[in-house]
Amino acid sequence: MTISYLSIIRGGYMSKNRNYTLEALRIACMCLITIIHFFSYSDILNSNLNNSFRVGFSILFSLSRCSVNIFFIISGFFLCKKDFSLNRIIKVYSQMLFASILSFVICVLLNIKEVDYLDLLKTIMPLLTNHYWFISVYIIVVIFSPAINLLIEKEEYVRIRKGILVGGGILTLYITLNPFIIGNTMIGGDHSLLWALFCYFIGGCISKYGINVKKEKLVAAFLAALFALAIIKFYKVDIILSMYSFDFESNSSILPFLMSVSLFGLLIQRKERIGEQSNIYKKNNFHFGSGVVICLSYSRE
Repeated sequence: MTISYLSIIRGGYMSKNRNYTLEALRIACMCLITIIHFFSYSDILNSNLNNSFRVGFSILFSLSRCSVNIFFIISGFFLCKKDFSLNRIIKVYSQMLFASILSFVICVLLNIKEVDYLDLLKTIMPLLTNHYWFISVYIIVVIFSPAINLLIEKEEYVRIRKGILVGGGILTLYITLNPFIIGNTMIGGDHSLLWALFCYFIGGCISKYGINVKKEKLVAAFLAALFALAIIKFYKVDIILSMYSFDFESNSSILPFLMSVSLFGLLIQRKERIGEQSNIYKKNNFHFGSGVVICLSYSRE
């Protein structure tokens, strides 16, 4: 999984004019995903854990649930203003292929696991075998991105806003509460192509129109969703809900969706405020030395 996200960071949409705030967010999301996968595939969670560790893990787990959404939102935020490029797909695929083969060779040399032909096939052709589902979904999203970008560009703001509110609400409720949705389908669950396209669309709309929501409301939405999901995880309510096929933990469910959009909106507003302050400093006749100090201080953020 980490190989997939690292390939996107390195080859997907990094540009010369970098937004360091969003790059830091991407790195934080990748670290969260790595930590959660480490705990999930180890025996640590099966042992007797004290409440302090369980509280910390519940919060980390809840934060990690919005990571995939944020990756696709950031993709839409940057790629909505760019033309389709086959080189972008080739670059991501080549870096993923190199990392995949390298990890396979390391496993063989260190005798971490037994080698079979199926593993070799998955390593050489990870997309055709769905070995890295995130890369597979990402490339499909990039292929459809010109159509989504055209929709964002041509459609009126009011209709886009209504479409996001109504369509997103119906989609999240349908995925969260529908007991017939299977987790590995292309409709719902963590591997949802439909949801990835929707997150890309949201990112593109935010890039064009911004987020006209007050900071206090975004903070309240983020914290409410975070603690609600953490409580569900801490008290193991998720196990009870899963018996009825109600999924409040997948990337496409209501709580992670609220966390993703509100957190992204907070960081975008912070970036906009920094830009506005920089313009104010430029318009006023400050002393040259003070102006240099101010510019340097903002350039580090």
